[in-house]
Amino acid sequence: MALTFSRPQEARQIEARSRARTLAVKVQVIEPGMAYSTRSQSQPGTVYTISRERHGWACECPGYVHTGCCKHLAQVERRSEREGWNFGRIAPRTVA
Repeated sequence: MALTFSRPQEARQIEARSRARTLAVKVQVIEPGMAYSTRSQSQPGTVYTISRERHGWACECPGYVHTGCCKHLAQVERRSEREGWNFGRIAPRTVA
């Protein structure tokens, strides 16, 4: 069953891009165009992995788990635009 939200995915992604820029989110390359990591700004010592999966991009952070979008994914998308590669889409979140 798909999750439903009060705001559409596109609006959540725009907000996430703004947060990524405003908060200066940094991502480190694990595998170019496939996997990145980032340090949590709210939980020191926590590192999240952002990876391209079969159905799209996903992040391990609570923001993505709960809303299907996060500032980390947005930062990888922004990076793809700067570097000239196709980001694709964010993987849909589903209820098990």
